[in-house]
Amino acid sequence: MGWSKLLGLGVIFFVLCWISIAKSDASPVDIKLGVLIPAVSTKEDIPPKTRALTAIQIGLEKVRREGVVSGINFTVNYRDSNCSGTLGPLHAMDMYYKNESHVFFGPLCTFATSAVARYSPYWGIPVITPGARAEGFKDKEEYRLLTRMTGSYSNTADVVYTILKYFFWERAGIILHNNLVVPELADAESYFLCKPVYTVLERTAARPWYSQIDQNHMEKYNLGTILQEASRNCRSKSEKPFFK
Repeated sequence: MGWSKLLGLGVIFFVLCWISIAKSDASPVDIKLGVLIPAVSTKEDIPPKTRALTAIQIGLEKVRREGVVSGINFTVNYRDSNCSGTLGPLHAMDMYYKNESHVFFGPLCTFATSAVARYSPYWGIPVITPGARAEGFKDKEEYRLLTRMTGSYSNTADVVYTILKYFFWERAGIILHNNLVVPELADAESYFLCKPVYTVLERTAARPWYSQIDQNHMEKYNLGTILQEASRNCRSKSEKPFFK
């Protein structure tokens, strides 16, 4: 299921929760949705503004059409998060102080979501996102009002472990992309994907081998050398097997 559809489902989920709380009040209710989505996305797994807002409108139309809501006025307030750990929370603060949001949909990117989800309990504004898949977001003490609509990268680690166990593969290695040449870009999403995998392997066996490359600057790497190193470290017998 794509992230755009998940945003639409998120709207329905929030509306149903809101109704369950406020259904005893017969007076009209104004619900403001604060949408923090990048206007332009170069990543396949992050929808641009047009797709995301369309999905949210479809979700709103669905709850209206099916008679789920009555006497509720919805307002969608949009800000361009730019997938930024700086701009995302600044826009969220702006909407909070202007009273423009009862709930945040997004951000989608890890660093922007992290900051907004940390502030949201102090504002009393929940955050619903199909992003935030990094392992650290499972800490409900820190991210108390965060609802993630997709699985965590920890689930990926469980899958990798299960495959290794099924085939009795004793050694494993990881080759991943990270922003090494321009560290100002911070860790890439693939780093957050591989981190729980590495943690699982580290707990169950000898220290797993890994290599980081920057796919935006491939001229700096000799892939043949990296693969030869992977072969030496991942094909030999382990002194401490994964599985007993």
